[in-house]
Amino acid sequence: MKKSLESPVDTVLQTQVHFEELPPLVWQKALPSFLTPGNVEVWRFNLNTYLHHMENFHDLLESGEKARSARLLIEKDRQISIAARALLRILLGKYLNVNPRAISFTYSERMKPKVKNECNLSIHFNVSHSGPCILIAVSNEEVGIDVEYCDKAYPIKTDMDYLFSAAEKFFINNQHSPIEAYHLLWTRKEALLKGTSQGIIDKIKFVPCLNGTHQINTGVIDSCMDWSVYSFGADKFCIASVAYKGRNKKLTFNELNEIT
Repeated sequence: MKKSLESPVDTVLQTQVHFEELPPLVWQKALPSFLTPGNVEVWRFNLNTYLHHMENFHDLLESGEKARSARLLIEKDRQISIAARALLRILLGKYLNVNPRAISFTYSERMKPKVKNECNLSIHFNVSHSGPCILIAVSNEEVGIDVEYCDKAYPIKTDMDYLFSAAEKFFINNQHSPIEAYHLLWTRKEALLKGTSQGIIDKIKFVPCLNGTHQINTGVIDSCMDWSVYSFGADKFCIASVAYKGRNKKLTFNELNEIT
């Protein structure tokens, strides 16, 4: 059993978080249907594949979503914002058997969205995108996902002291590709914190993320439940991690075979 650094928050160490790296994946063409309890379904999309759908995607959004994307100054950023939200609506529409336009969202105090559904089905989701890669994780319980494009020019030294413990920095600096190791560990922290609705916090250095099972102060991630975090290659240039509450759930990795 590994233990994290002593946390600055004075609460009982009782939560376990397991981190693991998955072997290369085979992404399956599929359609979402019934969400099996205990499953975590990860969906991958490439923005470049859907550029000819942008007008239709924009029409699926409600006014607030359109306004948020319109505030983005760079065209690619606007495109991926629109595509990610529209594809989320399409996925949720298929899970819930409703028109994507009819879906509405509520937001937690920390602004994590949750879908309203008249059937009261338990459905949780999280979205991340980087470069042209969009990932959406769906489960019956809380879930978080993060994907990062491994930009070889990114100056990782500038924020390593803020983000990582001494052991994590040692791991990064001693890998064949420090930039990939940096993004591997970063996606783990962010996926976990998105799953627990914390978002990026000042205590991020105290969120352990090396392979294995760690004890973590419940005050750091604001959860008394055990969590699992699995990392994987999202595509040739992107690394991702998915976090879910509990242990030993079935993970599936899918690509939508139609969007109508």
